[in-house]
Amino acid sequence: MTTRAGRMMLQGSPLFRGLPTATLDRIAALAAQRAYRRGEIVFSSGDAGDALFGVVSGRIRISTGNADGREIFLNIMEPGDTFGEIALLRNQARTATIRASADADMRVAVLQRNTFLTAVTGYPASAVAGKEVVTARLMADAERRQ
Repeated sequence: MTTRAGRMMLQGSPLFRGLPTATLDRIAALAAQRAYRRGEIVFSSGDAGDALFGVVSGRIRISTGNADGREIFLNIMEPGDTFGEIALLRNQARTATIRASADADMRVAVLQRNTFLTAVTGYPASAVAGKEVVTARLMADAERRQ
């Protein structure tokens, strides 16, 4: 994969903001690139949460199901957007389904959790950024429940 696409993904993620360029390039070089056809599922709710994704081209649709089994639309992500930060920090099942939008094929950059953990050993700034991402998500969830 090109370091450029990997760097685009990392720069779009709050986990990696503020890291030195050399560190970003080192981690970006470890990312892979995958292509998906229109409407193809990237992963489903309940799948292993083991990677960070960044949209390189096209758009993705994020959805989940409700108790009645109906789909609930959550978001659309475009080039430069990232998803799956929590999967890098915790090895838990996905909570939503991600699919390529129906209007175009798409490409994503993918950084596997195990690769990430090996790459950032010795970089405390990434651990602090990870804590900030988790804290922000927890606070947002708590506010929605009130």
